[in-house]
Amino acid sequence: MVLEISRYVLIGIRQISAAAAPREACGLLFGRGGVIDAFQAVENVSETPERTFEIDPRALFAALKAERAGGPEMIGYWHSHPSGDPRPSATDAAMAQADGKLWLIVAAGGMALWRPVEQDVFGWSDGDPRAHSGGTRIGFHRVPLVTDDIRDLLPHTKSDVEMVPLLAEAGYPAVAPYLDDLLGWTHDPNWPIAGPMAEWLATLGAPMLEPLRRVLHGEDGDAKVNCLWGVARYLAPEVRAGLVGDLRALAERPSEKDRLEEADACARELLAEWRVTG
Repeated sequence: MVLEISRYVLIGIRQISAAAAPREACGLLFGRGGVIDAFQAVENVSETPERTFEIDPRALFAALKAERAGGPEMIGYWHSHPSGDPRPSATDAAMAQADGKLWLIVAAGGMALWRPVEQDVFGWSDGDPRAHSGGTRIGFHRVPLVTDDIRDLLPHTKSDVEMVPLLAEAGYPAVAPYLDDLLGWTHDPNWPIAGPMAEWLATLGAPMLEPLRRVLHGEDGDAKVNCLWGVARYLAPEVRAGLVGDLRALAERPSEKDRLEEADACARELLAEWRVTG
């Protein structure tokens, strides 16, 4: 489910978070029907507010009491990471509960919405190749959130598959400053996000040529293989012609890392598939 957040809430939380830095700001979120339409700033009563947050329990109890009396529905919490990114920290995970509430994290590089969930922990015993359950722990699932800032749609984990359609909707040139970062999410085909991201990036056409060239002229042979097979291979013929020279250079003058990852062989296969000769 994709959630929306009102401009009033966006502006308010951003301003309060900036004013509180280097301390973490925090508060409560209210809404219904897939929209976060109100918020409350609450005192951070943590003993170490520069590194952690703790919502004043009096404000939390008052909001829950008001909700039971017919007031606005409290759907989650928000806090800031003044010197970090909007991914949950280990401290956040230690505090969170899988209670269905949302967590909005605000950082200098954008904001992201999360839902704490219980995750199974697996382990292995000596001499036993079978994995066994080691209990559960709290993890976070990304919840797609539509804001006025394209940075809030950027992936933060390999499982952020639901962000790809939102990025596609934002489209080019809105995503232009982030194409290198987005291409990086295709470098491991085992990541859930890799396939959908590669498929969408290939549809952008000519704007992908320079990001692909930067990978092809880099030192990561494995990234070259995955970018070639995942993205370059599916470019339109008139677009991929712009990579022929780069593929020839890779095929004919590979580095040791390229040979080790068989990036040169991949380049030769693509040239043959594209029926490039000479």
